[in-house]
Amino acid sequence: MRESPFNDAQHQVLNQWAEKLLVLPEDKCNAYTKQTTLPALKKHPEFDGKLDLETKTELEWQKSMNYFFKNKRDKQKWNLLKGQSNKDNDTTSLNVSSTSPITQSSATGSTVHDKVACVKTMRAYVRQIQIIRNGRILDGEGVFKSKNKVKIETHATNMKGNTTEERMKNATKELWAAEENKVLYEAEARAS
Repeated sequence: MRESPFNDAQHQVLNQWAEKLLVLPEDKCNAYTKQTTLPALKKHPEFDGKLDLETKTELEWQKSMNYFFKNKRDKQKWNLLKGQSNKDNDTTSLNVSSTSPITQSSATGSTVHDKVACVKTMRAYVRQIQIIRNGRILDGEGVFKSKNKVKIETHATNMKGNTTEERMKNATKELWAAEENKVLYEAEARAS
């Protein structure tokens, strides 16, 4: 852990200012810190003339103060998210409501990715379960491929590609894209 360049009295002053700043949204807090807080802190009795300019330049001290506030803000965000996830783990209900902290943006404006409600993640998990259960993916394209092997093989002979596997893959993609009855294949895949 990095040792702080500030003494205890300076830390108290920084913590007092941080309490005021952490109430603001992050974008306003950044601007307010640079425009108002840092110049005022440099004039504060605990900082005015007490910063060692031999170890750091004035700009470096300003960056250290800015880093202090940024670190406080990041810790606040982390604790907020950690507290919300602990609340979610304690609940027995699996319903994700619109007021759930997972889906709501935090006080800082950032959002947490909800893996449970994410359709892409759900589809990926379904495919993985199908692979484990059946040894293959059961989707419309898979059913189409199994029913039209001969058609795909003949089409693959006319395709460009280095290997037969590559030509088969390209032929399957091309024929599947041209297929008009995809819905029937998808329904058959869901039924199996």
